[in-house]
Amino acid sequence: MPPLPSKNYFNVLAVEEIKNDSPTATDVSPVPETARPEKTRKSKLEKKLPKRLNVGATEVGPNSLYLRVEIESTDNQRKYGVHALVDSGATGLFIDCEYVKSNWIPTTKLPQPIPVFNVDGTANTEGSISEVVELLLRYNGHSERALFCVTGLGKQNLILGHTWLKDHNPEVDWRTEKVEMSRCSPRCCNGCRTEAREERRILK
Repeated sequence: MPPLPSKNYFNVLAVEEIKNDSPTATDVSPVPETARPEKTRKSKLEKKLPKRLNVGATEVGPNSLYLRVEIESTDNQRKYGVHALVDSGATGLFIDCEYVKSNWIPTTKLPQPIPVFNVDGTANTEGSISEVVELLLRYNGHSERALFCVTGLGKQNLILGHTWLKDHNPEVDWRTEKVEMSRCSPRCCNGCRTEAREERRILK
């Protein structure tokens, strides 16, 4: 039998390979996010301290006097009797680093050191404050929780500065060097808070 004539007049089209140049999902490298600056939060200790401190004089002068006080470590509850120099030229509470070491008083490191200056504006030779210590400070019926900056004070063990005088506003007799804590605020003095509660109880 003779072959049937082909009636397909169309040629088969050649199939070309289509190249996909677009990158696949796995080939796309992730676009790095813009790094956001982290906000550094101040610790509770840093909030209690100023950005800079003046250590004042480390010798007794016309604007300073001595007080016999008692301090107690809030960590190990050890008590120490010590002479504190009250100096209106200092802008904080200071404790001598050698006194801290010799009495094994625990300290706390600051995340950011605080620069210290002398009364004349020059940088203090002891350098910035990098450690603090929280102590219970007692004097003549007055009691408070206070934060002391640790630094070299030479002959002094403690310095109570202008900020302490401003907070408590004591009556100071510069001739007799007698200090009365008669105008202390219950906000900053434990003894005054107790007295205020007792007075309120009596009035009721």
